[in-house]
Amino acid sequence: MTFPQKIIADGQSVWLYDIELEQVTVSPLAEQGAGTPLALLMGEKPLEQEFELRPLGQSDGIEWVELKPRSSDSDFELVYLGLLILSKASSARIRLALRSTSGSG
Repeated sequence: MTFPQKIIADGQSVWLYDIELEQVTVSPLAEQGAGTPLALLMGEKPLEQEFELRPLGQSDGIEWVELKPRSSDSDFELVYLGLLILSKASSARIRLALRSTSGSG
């Protein structure tokens, strides 16, 4: 079962929007710990420092990697990162799928 969320950050605060619950949670960016999906997206440290990486191959044109947080206090057991390059000169799309330590997601 998946629980879609939108994550928005402005460098100081993080808004987590739970689409199904129509609920927003706001917290200071500094409270977001190592090994979280936000740490991955913010790119403050090399990916290999925060996560153990395991390539999963390609599915529907998206290249997937499984990320296991190195931090034992992470809220997530696994993060799946999918990257789709739209063009050589421009941008890419990123998809994240998460498995929380509570078994949801």
